[in-house]
Amino acid sequence: MAYQTRRGWNHFWLVHPLDGERAYHDGEATFSVDIALIEDGRPIYGVVYAPAEDVAYCGRFGKSALRSEHGGAPQPLGFPCAATMGGEESKQDSGSPLPVVDGSSIALAMCGALSCRESRWLVDRPTCEWETAAAHAVLSGTGMRVTVRDTDDELAYNRPKFENGPFSIERRG
Repeated sequence: MAYQTRRGWNHFWLVHPLDGERAYHDGEATFSVDIALIEDGRPIYGVVYAPAEDVAYCGRFGKSALRSEHGGAPQPLGFPCAATMGGEESKQDSGSPLPVVDGSSIALAMCGALSCRESRWLVDRPTCEWETAAAHAVLSGTGMRVTVRDTDDELAYNRPKFENGPFSIERRG
């Protein structure tokens, strides 16, 4: 929808029905369904669901985040210390001192930051608002920040162009 139409919206649902299309097509498990509620440019609620793994991440911006596996009771998310990101190793980009988040589903890869030892990561590949909003809400629910790389401003939504520039994920405190 044209920005002229949507620029006055203060609430809307941002849905990505299949994040990781190539993985899905290739029969891999690293794809997700991502849903976020945007309020005044911020994802206030988000759900990232990986159907092939039956894992769901749910978050409320700045308040809380949960993870549920195989229909089990949701568990609060914090800062566990494992070495992988959503089943994939973080990659070190040759031009960046930060680990680079990458994966078939960018939302799953972002949620994978919850289980990494590093305190800051870079997302340097092209992404769109619908790929990041739900995971952004989940990460924020644990106290993490998702910021524009060059300005350190929180990543915003419902901008004139849907594309995100490079951004960072960072643990607070």
